[in-house]
Amino acid sequence: MLPQLRIWPRPEYQREVVDLPDGDFVDLDWLHAKKKPTSIVILIHGLGGSSRSSYIRSLATTLKKSNMTTAVINLRGCSGRPNRRAKTYHSGHTEDLHFIASKLRKKYPNTPIFAVGFSLGGNALLKWLGEDSASIEIDGAIAVSVPFVLSAAAEYMKRGFSTIYQNKLVTDLKQSARNRKALFLGKIDYEHLESYRDFPTFDHQVTAPINGFYNGEDYYKTSSCRQYLKNIQTPTLIIHSKDDPFMPSNVVPDQYELGTGVTLNVYEKGGHVGFIGRTHLGYFWLNNAVSEYIFKSVKY
Repeated sequence: MLPQLRIWPRPEYQREVVDLPDGDFVDLDWLHAKKKPTSIVILIHGLGGSSRSSYIRSLATTLKKSNMTTAVINLRGCSGRPNRRAKTYHSGHTEDLHFIASKLRKKYPNTPIFAVGFSLGGNALLKWLGEDSASIEIDGAIAVSVPFVLSAAAEYMKRGFSTIYQNKLVTDLKQSARNRKALFLGKIDYEHLESYRDFPTFDHQVTAPINGFYNGEDYYKTSSCRQYLKNIQTPTLIIHSKDDPFMPSNVVPDQYELGTGVTLNVYEKGGHVGFIGRTHLGYFWLNNAVSEYIFKSVKY
């Protein structure tokens, strides 16, 4: 019997353009529940992702079936439209997330609000939760396949099987830089752009100068979320896998590094933003885990 192919859902989003305090914008894609939602869930994609990413579409569809409304943040430059400012999204960029969460809280003061971040988006989410815990205006969070220590993850992806992912992502990042040349000109060295083959080089030469870091080391050091975990008070679930091909196992924090609101679940298998159930064909364990956590967290 031929294996069945996974048919990814194609949710019909409703787009909202959110103007940001610095004059730029992000596109927020909504997928509304059919009736009054039990909660609103902010979804934050990973590197190179968007509301069109398969894992985002799949989760948004599952949450809608559970009567939850989702708001997918297309991070700066990820919605397919050129941005107004040179600043890009990155692993430590939390200002936009804070602005959007505050905006939604004002608009929906009586509806529980949660946030789910994947990979880079998960790192930014955890950093935000820990860097100013007193001002957080969401009710709970879930972070999936987070790098925790950016320098270690970047070096790890220069080896073995992980280089396949690195090559694809760095190639896409260079294309994005070429597309934004009018904004980046004078800030980065376009003459040598094609020679950047790995994350440490690209982040040192492009990500850091575009976003105001001294260098790549400064970017990795200040943006890694592991150092912020101890301050998190918001109820937060971290889902991680030991076989994640994007990072070494020693980046996973110890229990004493976690704040009072944090639960860390580490699984033997799952890959990177994978967690596909082995016993039920087409059953995505991760979607169910996220939906169940939010459902149990809502106080009726």
